[in-house]
Amino acid sequence: MSVFRAQREISSKEFAEWMAYDRIEPGEPHRSDWRSAMLAWVISQAMSSKRTRTKISDFLPKFENNIGSEETKDWRSIKQRMLSWATKVNRQDAKMKKREQKKDK
Repeated sequence: MSVFRAQREISSKEFAEWMAYDRIEPGEPHRSDWRSAMLAWVISQAMSSKRTRTKISDFLPKFENNIGSEETKDWRSIKQRMLSWATKVNRQDAKMKKREQKKDK
């Protein structure tokens, strides 16, 4: 909703109530990274074997580790890291599909 539209449709009292509610029960984007990481962790726990258990922190973005480093400035380096990650994920997916096929037989 645009600011103009909100000013036309919402009274200042209602706006103040929404601000108070947001302080009590914050919504997006406050810690959406944490909620997304928890969801990804739950899914990984449900779909992985005991030897590949993960932690929630494994799914949290790690912005401060490499910001400004030479590694993150070069697009080729970022591309290589993404391709490496995609290869790993695809390999794990293929293994999971193979296990499911064995179970179905």
